[in-house]
Amino acid sequence: MESPIKKITLPVTKATAEIKEWITGADAEYIDEAILSALRVKPDIKTKSASTENIDIKSITEQVHRTIEKFVISINGIKENILKEVLSLPEEDYNFLNNSISETRNKKKISDGQSTQ
Repeated sequence: MESPIKKITLPVTKATAEIKEWITGADAEYIDEAILSALRVKPDIKTKSASTENIDIKSITEQVHRTIEKFVISINGIKENILKEVLSLPEEDYNFLNNSISETRNKKKISDGQSTQ
């Protein structure tokens, strides 16, 4: 099953970005693994709780890059080296694209197929 694709226009360059409307569970696991593998949990038996230790900032960058790779189909019709294309955008376009992807990934589906934010 292929994800529907939506087109968005970036605010500065006016480039057209094509992004997936959803990703597979396998893609979601691949994206989230970047952070989860870097997370270190330290259990405290006395308080029956746990705390997290410092996360390597590189794992956050890796998660963002994986998200771009899994969601972005093309930038102005260019489908090769998508990460490089996205990283070469002006910061405002880059942030706009990442926010659009975040909104897409975080939307909630309810039983009748409607989405809520």
